[in-house]
Amino acid sequence: MKFKFSGGVISISGKDIEVFGKANFFHSSGSENFPSFFIVEYEMTDRGPPSERIYIAELNFELDGKRYKAKETAPNKKSAQKKTALDIVVRLYKEGKISANVARPGVYVDPRRPFVSGMDPDPPAEIPEYDKMSPRERDEKCCEMKLEAISPETNFTNAVNLFVDHIEKSLKELSDVYLIAEKAKEENKGKKDEELRKICGIMKVGALAGEMNLRGENEFLAVLMMLQKPAYSDITQISKSLEENMKNNYHENYKVSGVSDLGGIEITRNAVPKVTVFLALSSVKSRPGLDGEVKLEPTDKVDMIPTDMCIRALADLRRAKWFNQNGKHISTCLKVSRLIRDMSMRIGTWQILSDWHIQLIVQKALESDSRKPRQKVSESIWRFFSVLAGGLILPGGEGLLDPCERDGVDSLRDLSEQDREDITTSSQHALRLCGFGQIHKVLGMPPLEDALKEAEIKAKKISEGKM
Repeated sequence: MKFKFSGGVISISGKDIEVFGKANFFHSSGSENFPSFFIVEYEMTDRGPPSERIYIAELNFELDGKRYKAKETAPNKKSAQKKTALDIVVRLYKEGKISANVARPGVYVDPRRPFVSGMDPDPPAEIPEYDKMSPRERDEKCCEMKLEAISPETNFTNAVNLFVDHIEKSLKELSDVYLIAEKAKEENKGKKDEELRKICGIMKVGALAGEMNLRGENEFLAVLMMLQKPAYSDITQISKSLEENMKNNYHENYKVSGVSDLGGIEITRNAVPKVTVFLALSSVKSRPGLDGEVKLEPTDKVDMIPTDMCIRALADLRRAKWFNQNGKHISTCLKVSRLIRDMSMRIGTWQILSDWHIQLIVQKALESDSRKPRQKVSESIWRFFSVLAGGLILPGGEGLLDPCERDGVDSLRDLSEQDREDITTSSQHALRLCGFGQIHKVLGMPPLEDALKEAEIKAKKISEGKM
């Protein structure tokens, strides 16, 4: 079914409506359930300042003596239109006014067509009954539901990715501007671009790079690599230029400020959702040599950032690269890392472990498994606790070397003997809970039977339009 008007077309299907153009009145092309002509009122308005502007779409028409109204808000026009259209489509479908837009696998269907051969879509997948699930299925379902609860929402992830993309593009433009200025100098004639480019690149580190960030977190880390050893004057210069560049190129409300105490630049996205990214400045020239000393360079500035800050940023960079190359190819590594990180936030014994400790232990535990690859998250959780419960990190144990350091350095060297014993004891207790079908206690969630009932009630409310 199509509504034709001078400004475009609205097409209704069982899944979506697309709105093109603007107009106040639409005319139906007619179908078996619709009259050949009726009026639809549509209005798009906006509210708020540019940084926090929202768009309001309203759709109103009468059909078979019944008035249909829909009003939705969104941060952009397209989303507001689609949300409003979806609301109308759901009501029309439930009342039998339109049929579903579905087809057999492999059959192309124009999304603007209302239905094909009168076929209805398959009913939504039913929530499995607790009594019909095996113990392993129950453990896996617990892990799935916990991951769904702690993982960031898709809209938030998209906003963060867009924010980081804007930062990367702005820094690339600044790098090109600085390069042109350096090449214009007489003493730099004939030098390669790599020898003159002041800003070398940026990379995400920490939880964001390892896809371990939890729902509710909005502060992330990245490392900005410089050609020379960074100085406080570089923080001031880059932060001012970056703020001006982002202000001119992007409509989002971004704030850039230098943080001298931490040796970096803080960039904040003030629009909803609010996100903050801290750029730690560093350089390969800040890394100590084999003798443990940082080599002095003729280009070193007077106001250089303390070396320990730069070394810490370089370590974060090496760890992010290592985990990206060695951890992400294991199917369950990212999911288990996120679950263990959530546990470290809840249980005091595990708070001593950093994000790097969690990533390294999870990766080594799953990679060394003789039964690999483990396709289930619950089995990978068992493997993680089994490795630690066996005394891996206890004094006198095999230990875990840091793959990102030159010499054989213990990755858990900062942990005391008591910390190691506490983590081992906690792992043994968690392993016993998993063995007796109480993995939900390890994950910090209600029993699976109660969780399934809550999910069923929530799904019912959504289907009835109450949520």
